[in-house]
Amino acid sequence: MKRVVKIISFIVVLGLIVNLFCITCIQAAAPSSVTVCQAGYSVGQIKTAVVVVTGTLTDPTFQIVKASDGTQVGSGTMSPYTPSGWTRGETYYLADFTDFDQTGEFKIKSNSVSSYTFSIKDNIWKDYTDEMVEFYRIQRCGVDTNQAIPSSGFTNRPSAEALHKACHTDDAKCGSESGQNKDMVGGWHDAGDNNKYGSNEGWIAGALAISYMRRTNANFDYDSNGVPDLLDEAKVGAQDLLKILAATGAGVYDSIDAPNGQHYSWKYPSDETNGIRGDSDDRVGHSRNASAMTYDATMKTAGGLAAVARAFASIDPAFSEECKAGAISAYSWAIANTSKSGGWYAITDQSNPRLWAEVMLYLLTKDTKYKTWIDSQINSLSGLVVKPTNYWNLQPISLAEYYNEAGTLKTKIVSLLTSHIKTWKDNLVNPFGVTWNQNDGTFGINEPNISYAADAYRLYEITGDSSLRDAAAKAAQWTMGVNPWNLSWVSGIGQKYPLHPHSRLDPDGSSNANSTIVLPGYLICGANWSKPTGSSTSPWYEDISLAQMSDNWRFNEFSLSIQYNCLDLIVAMAYDNGSGPQPTPTSSVSPTPSSSDILYGDVDNSGSINSLDFGHMRMNLLGLESKFPAENGEIAADVNGDGSFNSIDFGYMRMYLLGTLKVFPVNQ
Repeated sequence: MKRVVKIISFIVVLGLIVNLFCITCIQAAAPSSVTVCQAGYSVGQIKTAVVVVTGTLTDPTFQIVKASDGTQVGSGTMSPYTPSGWTRGETYYLADFTDFDQTGEFKIKSNSVSSYTFSIKDNIWKDYTDEMVEFYRIQRCGVDTNQAIPSSGFTNRPSAEALHKACHTDDAKCGSESGQNKDMVGGWHDAGDNNKYGSNEGWIAGALAISYMRRTNANFDYDSNGVPDLLDEAKVGAQDLLKILAATGAGVYDSIDAPNGQHYSWKYPSDETNGIRGDSDDRVGHSRNASAMTYDATMKTAGGLAAVARAFASIDPAFSEECKAGAISAYSWAIANTSKSGGWYAITDQSNPRLWAEVMLYLLTKDTKYKTWIDSQINSLSGLVVKPTNYWNLQPISLAEYYNEAGTLKTKIVSLLTSHIKTWKDNLVNPFGVTWNQNDGTFGINEPNISYAADAYRLYEITGDSSLRDAAAKAAQWTMGVNPWNLSWVSGIGQKYPLHPHSRLDPDGSSNANSTIVLPGYLICGANWSKPTGSSTSPWYEDISLAQMSDNWRFNEFSLSIQYNCLDLIVAMAYDNGSGPQPTPTSSVSPTPSSSDILYGDVDNSGSINSLDFGHMRMNLLGLESKFPAENGEIAADVNGDGSFNSIDFGYMRMYLLGTLKVFPVNQ
């Protein structure tokens, strides 16, 4: 009789299994990707991921699993979001796991699709300060960059071709192709074209010094030369600017580039000139579209040298005094030469770079003549230029630096800076944490987005408003992978990043060869709304080679100024001065119970394992139930302990109910 009952039970269960795999049912949409910040997340910082799907998920839950073995350690429920104007035909689900603060390596999993591996550490951003500095070291001009990147200290090595022998050691002729050659060797290549621009180098040297001075514990020294790396690079720029001032005896050239005022052909930096001074291939200090020495480049240099002088006052007093003298000289020339406007990276409103110079000179000298002009200028402002800190607008960083000396104008400075970032901050409402319409018409979204984020963080350092810090973190997470392409836009960081930056360090970069190059820490501009590529299904750039991009090379461009705000934001998050409260957790991640708390097979939390649990498993596999009745049902259903529930677990459950299996594999 028992044998007959077993046979009948077997037939019934077999029928259920056949029913399970034969019933025609509507299949739920599966995610195409689960995007995470590939750089990782810090304990106590906002943490988001985005699940991308074409269609609608019937199961809007996500799980946090250990990267090593798939063990579930947390879970939560996502909310869908479809950005207006977005044409990719996708739906996005926001997974907020801010209050999950276990450290280790994890993945986010949803509907059996997993993200790239990411880390959670006490402070993840300290891992990337070396890459940020490495950018400027690789961009150095006039030196052997193999020596600039020591064999130890920097953990993320560039591609071999990224480092070159000393280049442009014959810089440069003064004013024209027939001008006298004087020593202007040094500084940095501005971007992928190897040129030098006074309007960028002039303020970047000072900005790097500011990044150090704003966080005096940011004294990392990867090359172990006894000088903080941020100041090493500030000095590289300052020394070049001092050479240019000495060569001209006056102002700063708009650019130092090829004799024809354009570019050399696609050549390696050390192959562009022969290193012999006075011959026809020497680069020239001049301008493409203005007088050779410009107000903009020189005024930015005045502020930059003043900031460097302040940073080196106690470290190298002699160099500090040299920079101070150069700053005052450059300022005087610019004030006397306002007619020499224009330039490659010039700001139209001359009061903008002047505010930068006046603030830096006042902070250095405390001469009240500078303060009088600054206060008058602040009082006259009803708003700031609608662009973030960059070569095109130095108001935000200047005001943030002046704040502690502003007296009764502190309230107005906070008001101006708050209004300045309001549109950007208020539009961070979509899952990816970026303003969809905040695009620069020439370069990509990453440049203005990360620049506004750095402005927001500097304001957070003043006010302690943690919503500013959270907004900046969301922008960083976009940059490092929480975006539609599941791509970290910073070369060498993460598991998927652009392989075709616009650089003459890539010898095949201008051809159709499938060449790639890794330049650790390089922030790539791309994605740009205004100039779509033929291969894109949306109005955004995707990672393709220069040869495929035609005139759209700007989408994979990088530069000193694009990089700076990325560096400043990462340094700020790495060395947070703690002025504001920790972010209030807004997610609802549930920690996964330990295995001793789980009755495997009991998916409805009834306290026993029976045919009702078997039925729920069947309904789940058929897609007729999106989740189990019990909160930890997904874990309880994984009776073989392989990290997921599937038909194998269903089979073990059948054997258990039939009595042919006494103990589930997970309990053995």
